Amino acid sequence: MISIGGIDIAIIIGYLLIVISIGLYFARNENTSEDFFLAGRKLTWPFIGLSLFASNIGTEHLVGLAGEAYRVGLVAGGYEWIACLCLLFLAVFFF
Repeated sequence: MISIGGIDIAIIIGYLLIVISIGLYFARNENTSEDFFLAGRKLTWPFIGLSLFASNIGTEHLVGLAGEAYRVGLVAGGYEWIACLCLLFLAVFFF
């Protein structure tokens, strides 16, 4: 059986406190939902692109799509091509 030690709990609590502190610090400057969701329209395209890329990478890509490709073959890559088309659509019509 796996147990969590005291140092593990301290690291988790410390991480949560840091994340909450950063969130509260930056939330002070956001007055409207537009400021929150669009970052006050102050971000440039490299930051927006990196944000889209970072939010698209996760366990689903590392494990899920590899397992799906093993199960059904290369057709699993269609998921990524459709995602590319959707992101291009968003870029053309919303920027």
